[in-house]
Amino acid sequence: MRRFVKKRSLIFTLIGSSFLFSGVTAHAEEVTESFTLDPMVITATRTEMSVKESPSAVEIVSSKKLEETQAKTLRDALKSALGVNVFNDFQGRSNVSIRGSESRHVLIMVDGKRLGGELSYNSANAWDVDRIRMEDVERVEIIRGPAGALYGSDAMAGVINVITKTPEKNAGSINYEYGWYENGKGAGYKSNVYLQGVEKNVSYKLNAGLNNNRPYMDPAGSGDEMNFYGKEQPISLSVGYKFDNGNQLSADFSRIKEDNQKGSSSVTVMRPGEVWQNKKSTIYNDNKRTDYSLTYKGDDEKQSWIIRAYQSVYDKRYTSQDVTQMFTGGKPGTITVKDPKIDTVKRTLSVIEGHDSWHMGDKHYLTAGLEYRRDNSEGTRLKKKGTPVAGGSAYNAYDEAAINYTAVYVQDEFKPDEKWLIIPSVRYDYSDKFGSEITSRLATILIMRLKTYV
Repeated sequence: MRRFVKKRSLIFTLIGSSFLFSGVTAHAEEVTESFTLDPMVITATRTEMSVKESPSAVEIVSSKKLEETQAKTLRDALKSALGVNVFNDFQGRSNVSIRGSESRHVLIMVDGKRLGGELSYNSANAWDVDRIRMEDVERVEIIRGPAGALYGSDAMAGVINVITKTPEKNAGSINYEYGWYENGKGAGYKSNVYLQGVEKNVSYKLNAGLNNNRPYMDPAGSGDEMNFYGKEQPISLSVGYKFDNGNQLSADFSRIKEDNQKGSSSVTVMRPGEVWQNKKSTIYNDNKRTDYSLTYKGDDEKQSWIIRAYQSVYDKRYTSQDVTQMFTGGKPGTITVKDPKIDTVKRTLSVIEGHDSWHMGDKHYLTAGLEYRRDNSEGTRLKKKGTPVAGGSAYNAYDEAAINYTAVYVQDEFKPDEKWLIIPSVRYDYSDKFGSEITSRLATILIMRLKTYV
């Protein structure tokens, strides 16, 4: 009888979160095929690490999976992700939850960069799962569980990091799709053009789209429009240069512009069959987000580092308009158009950050980083004490406020031997409005090789 030996890897991960390590959970998984390539992930530790060695519960939605499922938006990409739920709240806003968390506790990033978004406390990243398109996406990395020791308090529930493609050759694609609602009426179209190219040390990519969706009317016949509809115009451009020593410099620009609206109708009867009033209420939800970034990075056998400055500007105009018309004996009468109620928000998120990872001996791989972030907001959503309210309407109030954040963090990937990995990390955050906070985390991973004889 011939004897065969199969090696299996059993990975135990112990993760403690908060400064006093108040919570400890266990994560285990089994790798049954030793020849299967283990995908790499960068979000969990800010360094490149295989999924099986990651100290967090990690899931990767690969480009192959995106293609197989024909995912067009981040919402589509997250549909099959374990422990992730995407839903619409009572106001129709898209939200994402990880392990039952609130949406505002999930940090959504693109290439490790934060996005400026809604100023509302409960809708910090609302709509982003619908705004982020997948044509330029290489993979989506999902971290389930607290990641505050590296990313701050807005990552209490986890992180969703969208990694875009790196141009490697001259290529392009054109996509167009048209949809229908269940009643057979047209739901609108989505179109996109993607180009990428490489010429010697210079690379580029261009991604542009035009989307237009239409209203879905209330099946009960009330005349209400059940969704926000209108045009969406996303565009992004990236240019990179690779130096002879391998260092890379890249500049990125992106913008998305939305012109949406939603209407509802109501009837008020004053004298049955004789006098009544029809009221049409329309909400216009127009948004524009513009992002700029400049990144310089490099890596070699000794270290890997990155320095980046970026800004994300989110401009929102929310208008409510009521129009009423009187009817007498079935004949149309007076039309009254009320003054619109206008709500505006402009949020500017400016960030300078950098981190460096290097080997210290054979057993330690250290990562240290620094982040400065200024979050400046202005508009009618800010109602400071003493803000003048013109005409008795809160919609006319206007103010401005800013919060400055500074953070430093350190992480050590300590490997006592080939079977054991210990990863402690600690982050110090300071805000000029909320003071300071320390967040820490400890993870240990033990890989045991078990031999099975047949």
